[in-house]
Amino acid sequence: MKLRTKKGIIAEALILAMSVSCLVDGGSANAKMKTNTSVFTEEEGEQGDVVNGVDIGDGSIQSRDVIVDNNFSSYKPNKKETVNKFRKIASITYKNTTGSKQSLKLSIDHSESKGSEWNGSASFTAKIKTGILGKIETQVGFGLKKSRSTNEAVGYEYTMVVSPHRIGTVAAYYRGIKSYGELETYSYFTASPSRRVYKKTKINATVYKKSLDIYAENSEKKYWLQVGICKAG
Repeated sequence: MKLRTKKGIIAEALILAMSVSCLVDGGSANAKMKTNTSVFTEEEGEQGDVVNGVDIGDGSIQSRDVIVDNNFSSYKPNKKETVNKFRKIASITYKNTTGSKQSLKLSIDHSESKGSEWNGSASFTAKIKTGILGKIETQVGFGLKKSRSTNEAVGYEYTMVVSPHRIGTVAAYYRGIKSYGELETYSYFTASPSRRVYKKTKINATVYKKSLDIYAENSEKKYWLQVGICKAG
């Protein structure tokens, strides 16, 4: 039998009598099936890869419209303060058991790196931190930085006098500059980068002067002398 498809392709279908043998309850049964019905053929079109449930047709992934957020727009500072004891560097304690005054000196020969502090409902990316830092510099009128490096405090010294029968302590800290204000960020879709959505957030940040700025304090407190008690035998 010859059949003509929609595309004009001649297809020959051979209609054959088919004999099927199968086992039934241990015996055999013969079944003959003849068909002389019309045969239809259908040809499928080309199909490319499917990525995440999307048919991309020619095999190339199409670019998607994605959101780009947390972009720095501006920072408006409205208040600042100095934090004397922002990051502790080192301390030293001396118990003066003598009856005379004694000198206690803190001499720093090693210091660890120290980071800054950022607070608020925002994602503080490196670019956002840099943007905020620049605005705080304008606010305070001198150079700032986000961290203190290793051994930056080496060479610093501080001396106090400890009274008799007292415990003296010297502690040194990096000063910080704390700024309060309003951070503005924006987001956009890659398909329409000029259409921006802005967000304002209250934040505060504590950073450092570029120049070395150390605050030190000393303190004294009494200590109790332990007196032995002897019992007569």
